[in-house]
Amino acid sequence: MGYIGAHGVQALHRYKYSGVDHSYVAKYVLQPFWSRCVNFFPLWMPPNMITLTGFLFLVTSALLGYIYSPLLDSPPPRWVNFAHGLLLFLYQVCLS
Repeated sequence: MGYIGAHGVQALHRYKYSGVDHSYVAKYVLQPFWSRCVNFFPLWMPPNMITLTGFLFLVTSALLGYIYSPLLDSPPPRWVNFAHGLLLFLYQVCLS
């Protein structure tokens, strides 16, 4: 039977998805972090607008890179690199 044997097919039938993470990192680091992040956005704001906000962080980062080094032949100022890191982090937070 193809690539999956009879034992694998039986295992697939017993599989049940669980989206709960019981790890210590999720409990003591990620949950408090996400709980605080949720409070930055008003309740009336739709999720798509939060995703759009994250995309705008990414566009801002790209524009900074283009403005300070349009041909990528010279290094940008040091603060631009820090801004790239911060804006990428904010993008990931808004996307999650």
